[in-house]
Amino acid sequence: MQQSKWLIGGLMLMAASGCASSSPAPSKGPEPAAANLVLWTGGTHAFTASVEDDNIIGSRISLHRASAASPDSTEFSEGPGFQGSAYDVPVNVSFSGASARGIFGSGPLNLDVIENPHGVMRIQGIVGTAQTSFEVGANHLSGYVGRCTYDMKRSTAPFRYEGLRSCGYGSARTRIEITNPILQWTPIETATLLSLALAH
Repeated sequence: MQQSKWLIGGLMLMAASGCASSSPAPSKGPEPAAANLVLWTGGTHAFTASVEDDNIIGSRISLHRASAASPDSTEFSEGPGFQGSAYDVPVNVSFSGASARGIFGSGPLNLDVIENPHGVMRIQGIVGTAQTSFEVGANHLSGYVGRCTYDMKRSTAPFRYEGLRSCGYGSARTRIEITNPILQWTPIETATLLSLALAH
């Protein structure tokens, strides 16, 4: 399998509630031990996902990851992709090269990953009704997914980004931590999973 060229691996994303200030960094809350992806929106409300073989299972997500195309498949059909649900709506998306095409709820899921010579990955497209344009580099994660914008900087190792998330009602301190096993996935697979997590 093609190895990701960018600094995105297994995902753990935590966002604290409240407006930005000079207050201390947000509390993680009761972090699930086995979660590979956590989106914290404050209190006990969380989006969690654990990657187990070819399944992505969590509190608001249940996806099967088809990692290889069948020999007789055509582009964007019967090939590698995600099938299942996220945020209680259906997901059915296929991958071809650096693109993802399919559905999220009643809308399209169309994403493209563009890599520049400096290793920065830009993710552009739409996830359901959420227009999406953000980029991830060695030192930053910034852009928007729907009404939420992100302005984050790389901090401590191994892969951690910290900064602000704003969804139209003030800004919240946000932290993204990236761990295995998604480090071995292709950029479009990782970008799609991250976009799904951020699209609510």
